[in-house]
Amino acid sequence: MQFSDILDGYLARMAIRFANTNNHIGKLLDPLADKLYIDSTYITLSLLFNFPIWATYIVVTRDVLLIFGWIAIDPFRFHTISPNVWGKITDTLQAFLIFAFLLEVPKIVFLTGVITMLMFTIYSGIVYSIVGMKTYINSFVNS
Repeated sequence: MQFSDILDGYLARMAIRFANTNNHIGKLLDPLADKLYIDSTYITLSLLFNFPIWATYIVVTRDVLLIFGWIAIDPFRFHTISPNVWGKITDTLQAFLIFAFLLEVPKIVFLTGVITMLMFTIYSGIVYSIVGMKTYINSFVNS
């Protein structure tokens, strides 16, 4: 996932640079596609391959709350929420955990990965929530 995410991000930036425009639809769809990919993979692994359902629940719940938060801020300006370093680290850890599970790493390594990934998932969710609340409050102040 990370390589394809890096590649599509690079291609999108190149397209914007050459077209001298800004792609708001791409800014909306790219993070949604990433969330759909990760969440559907976690759900599938939990339902079919004994991946910890409680970890999947936390990952999916965070993403659903973030999406509804974006909609609550302004349903027509999703692109105002920018990715941050905590979200990028979280996405990377979530992707690596999928590979760790599929490669059947030792249980202690996997469980350490789950705990680490969940700490970043929760922390990045809190950071995004704070940024979202500030954006929401500023939209009233600047109106």
